Amino acid sequence: AAAAAAAAPPLVGVVTASSISGLACLEGLLARGPHVRPPRAICRTLEKEAVVRYRLGEDVPLEFFQGASATDARTMARAFEGVSRLFLVTPHAAGRGQLARNMLRAAAEAGVERVVLVSSWSGGQDKPLFREDFTATEELCLELFPGRAAVLRPSFPFTRLIHQAREVRVRGRISLPLEASTRMAACDPEDIGHCAAALLSMPDEAFPGECGDVIHVTGPESLSCEDIAQAFSDVLARPITFNSSSLDAAVRSMREAGLPEWLTDFFV
Repeated sequence: AAAAAAAAPPLVGVVTASSISGLACLEGLLARGPHVRPPRAICRTLEKEAVVRYRLGEDVPLEFFQGASATDARTMARAFEGVSRLFLVTPHAAGRGQLARNMLRAAAEAGVERVVLVSSWSGGQDKPLFREDFTATEELCLELFPGRAAVLRPSFPFTRLIHQAREVRVRGRISLPLEASTRMAACDPEDIGHCAAALLSMPDEAFPGECGDVIHVTGPESLSCEDIAQAFSDVLARPITFNSSSLDAAVRSMREAGLPEWLTDFFV
């Protein structure tokens, strides 16, 4: 019985499961075959669970935990019960740094053995809001899970350009507080989830291996802001230009697009 228990595949938990990265991680884990134990999709609400079921299919072999709240240690303890490996996506919400740290502490108390944490390109920096939202969380993760954690620092995600939709539609341009020649190897949030699935599937002796504790996740190509505008032009079949805006103008545009103040403050 002890030998069978030792050979049992690990239970992987994914939170937040309904995020783009969370969904991609679940897909990556499920793609590894029927011999892999069904991962646990951890959701805050029934609506979030419905998103996972809709995106991955009702018949997909998943465990579900619904009702997890990063502000309620009791629900997190139940969510992480029996989980040995965890993919934790920093919540996209006000106070996200503290929420992520609450979940890390709950994971450590529940006996989780391995954690892959999604941070940000701003992680490791000491600007006050960067530290609160990401750097302090990275430090706690590596402290609680020494040699058993990997921090993913993704580059600028292309999906953030959705906030430029009105600017593109009305003015035919992309406006960012950057020089036109600024280059970025922007990534897709799905790439982050697939990377996490690979890390969570590694045997203990290989993790995290040559990748190290902090892994920078980038896209396949370095593009200038002008390159990105040209890509929009090619797809939309009309001229889209790049506008190097002031920071104040960029923040004003983001707020007009509906971004909350806690998020626009991050860019100031």
